[in-house]
This record gives sequence, structure tokens and C-alpha cells, in this order.
Amino acid sequence: MVNNNLVVGDLNHFGFQIELSSSSGPIRKVSIFMGGQNLTPFDHSAYLPSFVSRLKATSEWLKGQIDYLKYEQLLSGLNLTEIHNTLVHNHLAILTDDEWDLVSQIYCFGDWGETTDDFRAFLIPYFDRLYLTYQLRNNGLHKFDILDVADGIEITPYELITTLDEAIFCLIGQK
Repeated sequence: MVNNNLVVGDLNHFGFQIELSSSSGPIRKVSIFMGGQNLTPFDHSAYLPSFVSRLKATSEWLKGQIDYLKYEQLLSGLNLTEIHNTLVHNHLAILTDDEWDLVSQIYCFGDWGETTDDFRAFLIPYFDRLYLTYQLRNNGLHKFDILDVADGIEITPYELITTLDEAIFCLIGQK
């Protein structure tokens, strides 16, 4: 527990900081951390019915039969930052619009409603490992910049699933 907030997962890796509340209302303050960075500094108010539903969907998706390498050939030859930037912008124009739509949706992570509008994150297979890359929106310009170096952490599906499931349990248990 930190400052009367429940910590789920590892804030320096992937985790949530959830406000403890005696209220039974549908809004809860939830901060999402990746690599030690708070990715929800502008809006951390989560509408629990949809937020929890999306967390559950992500957890179930991760538990399913995911072929992370299915589209690896489309991004071969790129480094992790180039892959991240391509998934955000397709700025290298190496993918057709249809390929970009498909690949960016498959690798997208953390699209859990309005609370998560200020960041983009992707689960990217890279050299037989899985990386979670992320970036905050440039709030002054209300857009996502092309990065010189993408922030990212090596992670396993197990770490993601256990953290998501624990967050779901804590959010449902606090209603």
C-alpha cells in the first residue's frame, strides 16, 4: 500500500495503483504504471463497469491461443523503436493500410477506455522475447510523437495475466 492506495503488480515493471475507497460509486482512481512511469497522469478516473470489463477481456485474450509471431515477418528488420513507431504511425510506410490496421490492433495493449487515452502500449515479439513498449501522448499537442527511443520492458504473458487478474479482483472486491 502506498499513500492509502493499493499497489497491484510492480510499479517499476507493470502495475496498478488503486485508490482505496469507502464509496460504492462506479468511479475509482486507478493509475497504470509501466517501467516505473505513470501512464495516467492526466486522467486516472476509471469508470469501473467498462474498465473492469476491458481488463477481463485483455486477460482472457492473453490466456487464449495467441500467435505472437504470426505477423513478425511484416516487421522484420526493424528495431524495437521502429516497430513501436510503425505501430503508432506507420511512418515508414512499410505496411499497407490493411496490414497496419490488423497488426496494430493485434499488438495493442492497454486500451481500457478513456483512462488510457493518454498512452499507447504494444506487446511486441522481438528476438524470441516479448516486450511491452509504451509512450505518453504529447499533451501540449494532443498527439503521439515519433520516438527516437521507445520505452519498453521485457515481460511474460504470465506477469501480465497475474497483474491484470489481481487488479480485477481488487476492483470488484472494492465496489
